[in-house]
Amino acid sequence: MRQLSVFALIVCLAVFISGCGDSSYSTSETPATSRQVTSTAPADSAHEDFGGASDELAGFGEYAEESGAPLNRAAVPASRPAGGDRAKSFAAEPADPASKESPAGMEIRRTPDVAIETGTRRTGEHARPAEAIPASPKYQHQAGTLTAGSLDDHVKFDEFRKYISETLQSGIASPPNFDVNSRAVIKVINEQGQSVSDARIVVNATSPNQQVSKAAPLLVTQTGSDGRSLFMANMDARGQGNEFYLSVTAPDSQETITNKVTLEEIPWTVTVPKAESKLPQQLDLALVIDTTGSMSDELEFLKAEIDSIAASVRQRFPKVDQRYSLILYRDQGDQYVTRTFDFTDSLVEFRQTLSEQRADGGGNYPEAMHLALEQSTELSWRKKNTARVMFLVADAPPHNHALNPTFSAIDALRKNDVAIFPIAASGVREQAEVVMRSAAFLTNSQYLFLTDHSGVGNPHAKPKTSKYNVERLDQLMIRMIAGELSGRKLLPTDIIATEETDGSQPPEQTLPAQETSAISQPMLYCATAPPGMLERSWGRWAFLGICLLACCFLDRLC
Repeated sequence: MRQLSVFALIVCLAVFISGCGDSSYSTSETPATSRQVTSTAPADSAHEDFGGASDELAGFGEYAEESGAPLNRAAVPASRPAGGDRAKSFAAEPADPASKESPAGMEIRRTPDVAIETGTRRTGEHARPAEAIPASPKYQHQAGTLTAGSLDDHVKFDEFRKYISETLQSGIASPPNFDVNSRAVIKVINEQGQSVSDARIVVNATSPNQQVSKAAPLLVTQTGSDGRSLFMANMDARGQGNEFYLSVTAPDSQETITNKVTLEEIPWTVTVPKAESKLPQQLDLALVIDTTGSMSDELEFLKAEIDSIAASVRQRFPKVDQRYSLILYRDQGDQYVTRTFDFTDSLVEFRQTLSEQRADGGGNYPEAMHLALEQSTELSWRKKNTARVMFLVADAPPHNHALNPTFSAIDALRKNDVAIFPIAASGVREQAEVVMRSAAFLTNSQYLFLTDHSGVGNPHAKPKTSKYNVERLDQLMIRMIAGELSGRKLLPTDIIATEETDGSQPPEQTLPAQETSAISQPMLYCATAPPGMLERSWGRWAFLGICLLACCFLDRLC
């Protein structure tokens, strides 16, 4: 028996020694990987003015005029950062003051139907020293996971016209007074053929020199960073007439050029002598997100993506002043209907606000998208020298009875030169697609949609188009922002797949759930000594003491 106790002591000592592995061993979440995109532009392209973009970070191809073919310039950089003091929450039911979804540090004042959240917002029209990008929180969802495609329906105009025609014939509720055949693209350039942004555009039914007419202008807007604007005769002129008078005033100029134009001769190009071609030095970026229960995955991934998007834009456009805004919406009867946070120039504050949001509620298919879009028209968008970008993230359309206010809000954003980039999530059907694609078309932007290549969430409906490229969603969003800041439509450089489709969609209410609805970050294991059985030193000594007592007890027993 004494031999047994000695043998037990030896075993305990062996276990103790094996517990003395590398105590520095630890597991940590793998940081989001990023691929550096290098420019393939010719040497002389480095001398082009990209409006504050960092040339060595250029990595996008560029669209040719009115086509999908790349130009000779192989790469174009991108960048720009660009005020508001209010955060509002319009609730169907009074929210619980202790609700976790209320932003930290916000004072909530209540009225019977409206909760107003007020907090500190830094504002200002001038660029300030760049805010250091803070360390990303450890989200369960990994940045760079979601995949998406994009459609530019102005480039594929004939295909889009056919799509809208078939949609109208199928009886799906369509945008009011929306006739794509009445489109006229307005282009303002200088004598060198360069785009002129922020030019004032006024379209009248009669000549402004005719004093008899006191009619209000049909359209008052301004050109975007690419020197373009859009006139929709059916919407702007209610289909009255075919001839119009186009007046253009360059920024910082008193001279106005007026031309007689017709819908038969498009695009309408106006050359303004001595006008300067400038790119935006400010970025106002708004996220408008459906936060009903079905959007849980998309919301969580956006939380993980926002840092890489902001950091990439800042690297590419170091001189651009960035501001961020957030609008969340659900539907009538939920905890809140809309919740609005106006622009802030603090990424830390914006990210904190976004991280506190949760997806919940909903239940029926349509949601209160129209109210969120109406709220977006009241944001403190900056007027001049600014790229105004909105990402509308949703998986459902507005209610049919709300189509008119939905498109009234979209029209107001169009006239304010806000580019709406819808992001269609899983669950999107024909009604949502036509609304979101129309919003992108009217604001001269692109329709983005998630794809199945990430393996995340439910199957994603394919859009009604013949062909599209698939890339990472974060890179796609960065490319859209870069295009608005550089005044050019940019091509992707990291294409995951090229898909051809007939537009087939999964049937209603029969979407099978994926085995993995979210991809967690992998664990990074240390490659040196393996972990000990008992990693803590006090635990090892306690174990040894217990073993010695046990051996003494066995020895006495014998």
